[in-house]
Amino acid sequence: MNRYINRELSWLAFNERVLQEATQASPYLFDRFKFLSIFASNLDEFFMVRVGSLKDQVNAEYDKLDLAGWTPGEQIEKINERVYPLLREQERLFYDTLEEAKGYGIHFKKVEELDKDTMTELKKYFLREVYPVLTPMAIDNRRPFPLLASKSIYMAVEVEEEGYVRLALLQVPQNLPRLIPVGKDPKKQEYVLLEDVIISGFEYLFSDLHIRSISQFRITRNADLTIHEEDAEDLLRVIEASLMQRRWGEVIRLEMRKGYNQDVMRQLLHFFQVDTGSVFEWDAPLDLTLCMGVSAPQGTQGFYPPRHTPRKIASLERKDLFAQVRKQDLFFHVPYDSFDYIEEIIRQASEDPDVLAIKMTLYRVNSGSKILRNLVKAAQRGKHVTALFELKARFDEEHNIQWARELEKTGANVLYGVPGLKTHSKIFLIVRREKDGIKRYTHLGTGNYNSSTAKLYTDMSILTAREDIGADASRFFNFISGYGSSKGMSRLFAAPEFLRAHLERLLENEMKAAAEGKEALVRIKINSLVDQRFINKLYKASQAGVRIELIVRGICSLIPGVEGMSENIEVHSIIGEFLEHERIYYFLNASPDFLYLSSADLMTRNLDRRIELLFPVIDPLLQKRILAIFDILWHDNVKTWVMKNDGTYERKQASEKPIQAHEILKKKFSSDDRERIRQLREVVR
Repeated sequence: MNRYINRELSWLAFNERVLQEATQASPYLFDRFKFLSIFASNLDEFFMVRVGSLKDQVNAEYDKLDLAGWTPGEQIEKINERVYPLLREQERLFYDTLEEAKGYGIHFKKVEELDKDTMTELKKYFLREVYPVLTPMAIDNRRPFPLLASKSIYMAVEVEEEGYVRLALLQVPQNLPRLIPVGKDPKKQEYVLLEDVIISGFEYLFSDLHIRSISQFRITRNADLTIHEEDAEDLLRVIEASLMQRRWGEVIRLEMRKGYNQDVMRQLLHFFQVDTGSVFEWDAPLDLTLCMGVSAPQGTQGFYPPRHTPRKIASLERKDLFAQVRKQDLFFHVPYDSFDYIEEIIRQASEDPDVLAIKMTLYRVNSGSKILRNLVKAAQRGKHVTALFELKARFDEEHNIQWARELEKTGANVLYGVPGLKTHSKIFLIVRREKDGIKRYTHLGTGNYNSSTAKLYTDMSILTAREDIGADASRFFNFISGYGSSKGMSRLFAAPEFLRAHLERLLENEMKAAAEGKEALVRIKINSLVDQRFINKLYKASQAGVRIELIVRGICSLIPGVEGMSENIEVHSIIGEFLEHERIYYFLNASPDFLYLSSADLMTRNLDRRIELLFPVIDPLLQKRILAIFDILWHDNVKTWVMKNDGTYERKQASEKPIQAHEILKKKFSSDDRERIRQLREVVR
């Protein structure tokens, strides 16, 4: 038996678990449409990045075997084999969900099913809103095949004029609504697809021409950017140029909707240089991310889940956060706690005349960021602002470039990452002049400073005024600005220099405790577990008698529960309303620090090729609170999947006492720290 699972197939297994949330497992139909959309969006990115990277390796004749013993070409074959049944399952769930949606008054209509009045209104809409945007492109010997956009739907239309057949290409505009509401019945929400509306208007686009066939298709291009930093005098311009390359990368997937013309498909295969193994047929509409746009008639009951409003923290409302954090470390757990407090501390810092400096790392930044606006204001007010923007944050490069340029105009120190490494750490440092001297306030987190993802991703962070943490934070910012090293930090551990080694020491300490007959326990919660070296360490710890509990949301190349290798390891994965994103590391016998949070997953890229931070939870009450939260997550029996010793997953069966972690953690607990911990612990008793 292999010791490892291929990362790509493990990721597809994760996305299959996402797809299963579109079944009866979700009581609200809106959620089922949402998970159909998420599955489609995830798969798009997977092909663009992961399959794109494998294609690059194949093109470069790179034949190194992966953990599972497969070449890049073999991996692509196995991916395609696994994707086909997933797409058929997605289609089945899509049609099942559409059928059930009729009970809520939601109907997807064909144009020919519309009554005369509705058809008249739709034609007016087409001529007013759609027709002016459309541009049919003729393909013949005099006109070369145009470059087509990735992830956009096109129609290849065979037209005949006086016995001469030509091909025309027509893009379905991405800046128009895909779902067009029709009908006037307030108790119904009826839609027609934009592409069907366009086809119904072909008489205006191809007047006096005979339409022989219509083939709907969609391409996905390689979006895996290779940045040659060592040759880049201006990294900003190199990234911008690479973003243009992403739009026109190699075609790695061709999707065709059934009903297409075989000759047209052969032409497309020739134009795009795609093999038939990378062609995927659809009976359903192309690009099911459209499901996110489905809504119910106004006033419909039971379609939408109850809206979640993040908790306000009474002790922090309308208070001086600097005074609060001087009393004790502050803990935030989004989206259960409001992200507003993170934004508020930066706002207060930008306006406080005693604040001298603000330093921050930024990985994924939302477009209307209050944090960035207040950093701009702080710089304008003469404060020393240093911001490191990671320009290589995939699919967020453009946002980061825009904000970096705006902040640069204020005279702030703007850094563009560390050459050869991605800066993935989540940290800011505020330096303030106080009566007893200079005071440092440090915020450390597991997730991005992004108010949009903070509503969807679960992340933990700590704001502290501890001097040892503040001193380490200063050293860290000196390190990433190009002067100094991460060596010498006493409580923080930075990758790539020290984080891996420290985790390995903590793991070895548990093995030593087990050898001495003590209870030995490791509890880790991460997004992905791929690093071969660390997996081997976990196997070794299991064999030494260490009990290991892993919550791994996504990719897991480790195989648990195998006698003689990993019988003391158990792996859970939680897929639910929120995306599990915080990273927690707990080692029972470690001292003085035994509980850590981190920006890092257990992937080789995080441990060896990124700047990450591992930081301790020092406050005893916060330690107890976070461990109580881990317990709830571990005992979840509604949204948890358990990995079996053959690498497959099965849904954990609910007992007489259902425990759904997301629903429990949304509740309002006591504002008293000790009582809150008691309430959290009570959940799993």
